[in-house]
Amino acid sequence: MRRVLVILVLMIVAVTVGARAEDKPAVAVAAAEQLTIVDLTDSAAYGGLQAGELVRIVGSTPSGGNISISIDGPGRLAWEVAVRSVKNGKPQLGEFRKEFVIRRAVIEHGPVKATVKYVPRFGEPTTTTYEFEWK
Repeated sequence: MRRVLVILVLMIVAVTVGARAEDKPAVAVAAAEQLTIVDLTDSAAYGGLQAGELVRIVGSTPSGGNISISIDGPGRLAWEVAVRSVKNGKPQLGEFRKEFVIRRAVIEHGPVKATVKYVPRFGEPTTTTYEFEWK
Protein backbone atom coordinates (compact mmCIF):
# COMPACT_ATOMS: atom_id res chain seq x y z
CA MET A 1 0.00 0.00 0.00
CA ARG A 2 2.81 2.35 0.88
CA ARG A 3 4.56 1.57 -2.40
CA VAL A 4 1.41 2.36 -4.40
CA LEU A 5 1.05 5.70 -2.59
CA VAL A 6 4.68 6.63 -3.35
CA ILE A 7 4.23 5.73 -7.03
CA LEU A 8 1.04 7.85 -7.26
CA VAL A 9 2.75 10.85 -5.69
CA LEU A 10 5.71 10.52 -8.08
CA MET A 11 3.34 10.29 -11.05
CA ILE A 12 1.49 13.44 -9.99
CA VAL A 13 4.76 15.33 -9.52
CA ALA A 14 6.04 14.15 -12.92
CA VAL A 15 2.86 15.23 -14.69
CA THR A 16 2.82 18.60 -12.92
CA VAL A 17 6.50 19.35 -13.57
CA GLY A 18 6.42 18.05 -17.14
CA ALA A 19 3.43 20.14 -18.24
CA ARG A 20 4.18 23.49 -19.81
CA ALA A 21 1.88 26.48 -19.49
CA GLU A 22 1.47 26.65 -23.28
CA ASP A 23 0.30 23.05 -23.48
CA LYS A 24 -2.76 23.29 -21.25
CA PRO A 25 -4.52 26.07 -19.43
CA ALA A 26 -4.23 25.77 -15.66
CA VAL A 27 -7.93 26.46 -15.23
CA ALA A 28 -10.71 25.78 -17.70
CA VAL A 29 -12.86 28.88 -18.14
CA ALA A 30 -16.48 28.51 -19.20
CA ALA A 31 -18.24 31.17 -21.22
CA ALA A 32 -19.91 33.71 -18.97
CA GLU A 33 -23.66 33.61 -18.79
CA GLN A 34 -25.28 36.98 -19.44
CA LEU A 35 -27.95 37.88 -16.90
CA THR A 36 -30.34 40.81 -16.59
CA ILE A 37 -30.86 42.06 -13.06
CA VAL A 38 -33.62 44.53 -12.27
CA ASP A 39 -32.57 46.69 -9.32
CA LEU A 40 -35.60 47.66 -7.22
CA THR A 41 -34.65 50.93 -5.52
CA ASP A 42 -38.02 51.67 -3.95
CA SER A 43 -41.07 49.77 -2.80
CA ALA A 44 -43.36 50.80 -5.68
CA ALA A 45 -45.04 47.79 -7.31
CA TYR A 46 -43.41 46.65 -10.57
CA GLY A 47 -45.02 44.26 -13.04
CA GLY A 48 -42.72 44.54 -16.04
CA LEU A 49 -40.26 41.72 -15.40
CA GLN A 50 -39.46 39.57 -18.41
CA ALA A 51 -38.90 35.82 -18.19
CA GLY A 52 -35.33 35.07 -17.15
CA GLU A 53 -34.73 38.42 -15.43
CA LEU A 54 -33.60 38.49 -11.82
CA VAL A 55 -34.61 40.99 -9.14
CA ARG A 56 -32.05 42.60 -6.84
CA ILE A 57 -32.95 44.26 -3.56
CA VAL A 58 -30.22 46.05 -1.61
CA GLY A 59 -30.63 46.76 2.08
CA SER A 60 -28.41 48.62 4.51
CA THR A 61 -28.38 49.29 8.23
CA PRO A 62 -25.78 50.67 10.66
CA SER A 63 -23.00 48.24 11.59
CA GLY A 64 -23.95 45.59 14.11
CA GLY A 65 -27.46 45.22 12.69
CA ASN A 66 -29.02 42.44 10.69
CA ILE A 67 -31.01 42.29 7.46
CA SER A 68 -33.24 39.38 6.44
CA ILE A 69 -35.79 38.68 3.72
CA SER A 70 -38.96 36.62 3.41
CA ILE A 71 -40.53 35.88 0.03
CA ASP A 72 -44.19 35.09 -0.64
CA GLY A 73 -45.22 33.90 -4.10
CA PRO A 74 -43.37 32.21 -6.95
CA GLY A 75 -40.06 33.98 -6.33
CA ARG A 76 -37.08 32.08 -4.91
CA LEU A 77 -33.95 33.50 -3.32
CA ALA A 78 -31.12 32.87 -5.81
CA TRP A 79 -28.39 34.28 -3.61
CA GLU A 80 -27.75 36.52 -0.63
CA VAL A 81 -24.58 38.60 -0.52
CA ALA A 82 -23.05 40.56 2.37
CA VAL A 83 -21.30 43.60 0.88
CA ARG A 84 -18.15 45.20 2.27
CA SER A 85 -16.86 48.53 0.95
CA VAL A 86 -13.18 49.33 0.54
CA LYS A 87 -11.86 52.82 -0.20
CA ASN A 88 -8.20 53.71 -0.65
CA GLY A 89 -7.28 50.20 0.43
CA LYS A 90 -9.12 50.46 3.76
CA PRO A 91 -12.43 48.89 4.78
CA GLN A 92 -15.25 51.38 5.27
CA LEU A 93 -16.90 51.18 8.66
CA GLY A 94 -20.34 52.21 9.82
CA GLU A 95 -22.70 50.49 7.37
CA PHE A 96 -23.83 46.90 6.90
CA ARG A 97 -25.23 46.06 3.46
CA LYS A 98 -26.82 42.97 1.97
CA GLU A 99 -27.97 42.21 -1.54
CA PHE A 100 -30.75 39.74 -2.20
CA VAL A 101 -31.23 38.35 -5.71
CA ILE A 102 -34.56 36.70 -6.47
CA ARG A 103 -35.37 34.45 -9.43
CA ARG A 104 -38.71 33.22 -10.70
CA ALA A 105 -39.75 29.67 -9.93
CA VAL A 106 -39.75 27.53 -13.07
CA ILE A 107 -43.46 26.78 -13.40
CA GLU A 108 -45.35 29.12 -11.10
CA HIS A 109 -46.67 32.57 -12.05
CA GLY A 110 -48.24 35.39 -10.03
CA PRO A 111 -47.28 38.32 -7.87
CA VAL A 112 -44.30 38.15 -5.54
CA LYS A 113 -44.05 39.97 -2.24
CA ALA A 114 -40.59 40.30 -0.72
CA THR A 115 -40.41 41.70 2.80
CA VAL A 116 -37.03 42.94 4.01
CA LYS A 117 -36.59 43.27 7.75
CA TYR A 118 -33.95 45.67 9.10
CA VAL A 119 -32.89 45.07 12.69
CA PRO A 120 -30.43 47.77 13.80
CA ARG A 121 -28.18 47.19 16.75
CA PHE A 122 -29.88 50.07 18.58
CA GLY A 123 -33.43 51.12 17.81
CA GLU A 124 -36.58 49.54 16.50
CA PRO A 125 -36.74 47.02 13.64
CA THR A 126 -38.32 48.23 10.39
CA THR A 127 -39.63 46.42 7.32
CA THR A 128 -39.96 47.33 3.65
CA THR A 129 -42.18 45.36 1.29
CA TYR A 130 -41.44 45.07 -2.43
CA GLU A 131 -44.06 43.77 -4.87
CA PHE A 132 -43.27 42.61 -8.39
CA GLU A 133 -44.40 40.15 -11.03
CA TRP A 134 -42.92 38.38 -14.04
CA LYS A 135 -44.91 38.56 -17.30
